[in-house]
Amino acid sequence: MSWAVSPHSEEAPPTGAEPGTGPGSSRRARREEQTGRRWLGLPLPVWFLLLALAAQAGLALRLIWTRSTFTDEALYLFAGHDVVANWVHGAKLPNYAGYFSGAPQLYPPIGAAADTLGGTPAARLLGLACMMGATVLAYLAASRLYGRTAGALAALVLVALTPTQFLSAFSTYDPMAVLLTALAGYLAIRAEGRWGWLAATGAVVALADAVKYASALWSPVVVALAVLCAMPRLRFGAALLRGVFVAAVAGVLLGLGILAGGDRLWDGIKMTTLSRQTGQDSASFIFGESWDWVGPVWLLAVAGLVLLCVRGASWASRGIGAVLLLAVMLAPVNQARINLTVSLHKHVTFGAWFACLLAGYFLAWLLESGRGRRVWQPLVISAGLAGVLAVGLPNTDRLYLNGWADATQMVATVRPLVNGDGLYLAENSPVPRYYLRHETDGAQWVSTWAYTYKDPKDKKNYTGAPAYEKAIAANKFNLVVLDNKTTKDLDVKITAALQANKNYQQVADLPSNIKGLHYTVWVYKPAPKNG
Repeated sequence: MSWAVSPHSEEAPPTGAEPGTGPGSSRRARREEQTGRRWLGLPLPVWFLLLALAAQAGLALRLIWTRSTFTDEALYLFAGHDVVANWVHGAKLPNYAGYFSGAPQLYPPIGAAADTLGGTPAARLLGLACMMGATVLAYLAASRLYGRTAGALAALVLVALTPTQFLSAFSTYDPMAVLLTALAGYLAIRAEGRWGWLAATGAVVALADAVKYASALWSPVVVALAVLCAMPRLRFGAALLRGVFVAAVAGVLLGLGILAGGDRLWDGIKMTTLSRQTGQDSASFIFGESWDWVGPVWLLAVAGLVLLCVRGASWASRGIGAVLLLAVMLAPVNQARINLTVSLHKHVTFGAWFACLLAGYFLAWLLESGRGRRVWQPLVISAGLAGVLAVGLPNTDRLYLNGWADATQMVATVRPLVNGDGLYLAENSPVPRYYLRHETDGAQWVSTWAYTYKDPKDKKNYTGAPAYEKAIAANKFNLVVLDNKTTKDLDVKITAALQANKNYQQVADLPSNIKGLHYTVWVYKPAPKNG
């Protein structure tokens, strides 16, 4: 395996590093790793890292203020405020654990704290900070494996990808979970078999999995890296024992967390992750979407693994490369298994982080192979990264700028129509509920996804369309907001029920940035009685 640094220093390689398996393995490369080309006192790879971080921040900042809160953002931020109120005032907490895809007590309160300081933009800036942290960790991890030039290039590749750009301007569990998964991966590489570092690795794995349950898909990747990165120092059996230790630490901590969370938390884990409902998306469509988002890094990682094999790297080094490549394939394969594209553009980011390390290795070799003789390699690398970015920007805009309706005008229209007394039916209700949380109580909002109405006449409980129709006939809702797209078939029936009841009047029909989606706002205004 090629090591660019020692177990104790980020600067010098260990004694006995294998030659010919990475850009930091030759004597010249090692010497450059230690002395390095510098500008204004900093090594050039560090300047490229700073460039990557600046580009990442710029790409995110162009998006953060452009759209109102996405449904999931609103849901988690609102829940975070509820969790804090529960901690501070003992307020009753809804059953968020029963259907959230991460422990409600971890990310949501932190996101809510940012939201308190500066609203949704501040919560998204928290996401940007997490994703920039993941970029720094990509630099550090690839630097330890393949040299600082590889680290800088790994960071640049990561920043150029569409999923990274998207999550850098988003405020859900995902950016924090990516950061923690990246930290676990770096610690596994950094540990090199040492127990203290391995204990920290297991603890971070557990925390990442608790923040977002889907992170567990990459926990075996971290364990495998802990084993393979211990191989230069230890025999196979001893290295394997280190992997078992990491898994045991993570398992014990997760088990304790599940016990503390109780049946509700376990129900949420099963519903959102272990037994998630399957969809209708074909495997070919899922792999096609994944290719659009992480295809470039997959190609570079394949080239990196081939290069490791051609250059005669040890089986442990090749094993690390194979694990890094496998990581980027896990999300597409898993979601093809359940025929579901929901959150795919976010989940592929986890695996892309690992693959970027191997991509950085290949690009660094390409750069080093032409140093002093050719200039086409830097040009090809620069053009390639620019091409990935150019292709990724439209995809990012498709996901972010056209991924959900901007609810700003709708919220402004509804605000003077609500107070703390009524019952309000709203499609994607978490959005108005979040924005109007100071004017209303969360329990006042009903969504079009699920509702049960008990008819006082026949004493029966109704669900689905009949529940909404009977509730409207009984003047149950003070306000109704439909987007006429999310639950389109149900909206048609709800609209018919509203038109049949003369006590309801449509007061607005608002366009949106999404084709076919327009907000219709209805209010309860009892018809005046005659005489």
